[in-house]
This record gives sequence, structure tokens and C-alpha cells, in this order.
Amino acid sequence: MEVLSLLFIDDYPDLMLLAQEYLEQRGKYQVVTATSYEEAFSLLKSYFPSCLVCDINSPITPSYRFLKTLREHPKYRLIPFLLMSDSGDFPELIRGLSLGADGYLKKPFLPQVLLQEVQAAVRQATALPTSVLLEVLGKDSARLTATEKKVVYWIIRGLSNREIAQELYISKRTVDTHVRNILGKTGLQNRTELAHWAYEQGNHYSI
Repeated sequence: MEVLSLLFIDDYPDLMLLAQEYLEQRGKYQVVTATSYEEAFSLLKSYFPSCLVCDINSPITPSYRFLKTLREHPKYRLIPFLLMSDSGDFPELIRGLSLGADGYLKKPFLPQVLLQEVQAAVRQATALPTSVLLEVLGKDSARLTATEKKVVYWIIRGLSNREIAQELYISKRTVDTHVRNILGKTGLQNRTELAHWAYEQGNHYSI
């Protein structure tokens, strides 16, 4: 049985302990915790997690900077990344997804919800072959995130936002947000223009 590893970053030890106990009781998860960006990045030098979960609001953990650093790093850029927040602030969600986050958890959440989100993020990361993602990364002029490029991949194959959500194991609302971000970055008006732009960028790959 494959063991999935999770790096959980927060400055609330009770929440980290609850998440660690619940996931490890499932039998296929190994959870490593950190209370700061610096500690997490130090752990990554010798530990490669299947998924990262990081709090937005912690004064000790600058999660947006951490996320941006990971998405620009050739070794870590494809690791699934979930953000946590107790505010539910929509601009926070937009900013996190724009920087490359794969999902969003609103505190407080049940351990079962965390499990579902981690599973979805890991499935999403493997929805397209890594070789395809590595080839696509860096090919466009709009600096799309890895998740945004997955969305473009399915848009140019004619899938609706709801169908893309099913392919990537995320919510339709999250896909809608990604599409808005993509259109904003590319300066395009609609999905038709986006499909033409993607072909011009060379993003026409087959699975």
C-alpha cells in the first residue's frame, strides 16, 4: 500500500495534532508538521511530501511567499498545495489560486474534510502525466500556474468548467476562478480566444 506523505504547516499545535492523528489512523498517511516557513523549507531538503497544507493567516508562516517560492522552484513546483484560513475571505482565495494553490480549506474544518481535500489534491496532481506538465511549464508568456495550465489543457479539448472540475477533482467554483485568472493574465475575453492563444503557445499535447 502506497503511503502518502503530508507536510502540515501551522502555528496551532492542537490543530496539527488532530490532523496528524486522524490521517495516520487511516493507515496510508504519514504527517510531518512545521510551525514556520523556515522550518518547512528546511524539512523539504530531505523530505518530499505528496501534499502541503499551509495556514494563510499565521503571523509566523508567510504562506503566500512560501507558495510563490515553491512554485518557482524546479524541484517543488508540482507538489499539491492546500491553503487554510479562518476568514473565508474571497480575495485571499483569488490570491492563493493565482499563485498556484490547488485548493482552499476554511477553518474550522472536520478531519474528514481535510482528508477529502488532500485526496483530491493528490489525484489532481496526477490527472495529467508529469512529463506533459513539465513540458508545458514555462512555455507560455503569461506565467500561468501549473493548475491553470491543466485547466487550459482541458479547455482546448472542449470540456466545460463542470467537466474540468470532475477531471481535476476540484469544485466548479474553483475552476471558474482559475478561468477568470487565466483570462486576466492573458488579456483575453473568452474561452474561444483562450483556445486559440493556447494553440499559438504550443500547448496542444495529447495524454
